[in-house]
Amino acid sequence: MSKQVMNSLELTKIKNDSLSYVPSEEETEYMSEKQLNYFKDALVNARKEIILGSIRSLEAIREASGIMPDENDSATAESNIAVTIKIRENSIDLLAKIDHAIAKIHCNEYGYCEETGEEIGVRRLKVSPLALYSLEVQEKREKQIRRSWDNDNFMQDE
Repeated sequence: MSKQVMNSLELTKIKNDSLSYVPSEEETEYMSEKQLNYFKDALVNARKEIILGSIRSLEAIREASGIMPDENDSATAESNIAVTIKIRENSIDLLAKIDHAIAKIHCNEYGYCEETGEEIGVRRLKVSPLALYSLEVQEKREKQIRRSWDNDNFMQDE
């Protein structure tokens, strides 16, 4: 997840904290209605912030795409547009992940590992509200990806 996205989700957490309720590991009921509402509000607010950022980036592209009298200015503008488009593409991916998490809340499946069905944990979800896997499964998946990447690089070296 990009820094911008994490900051967006952290800002949302701060907004939710101001409402006084913050889920904790000590609560007896995991993914209670109160907890689900907390995470849904955080995700919906993050979604709104990303959409507003996309609107601002479109406006920046419009402004930057004007006729530039100087070739250097034109090249800089084109480079900025390319970066802005990449950020928008990442935002689209993130919106899909947020929508997936919100759909899981509506189905009462949020907070459970997609591979094992075990609880992901409130603490992990507060840090990473888009988490799909328990910490153990996530670490296992990352090790498999690293091994695969290492094997691919090893094969290229030969």
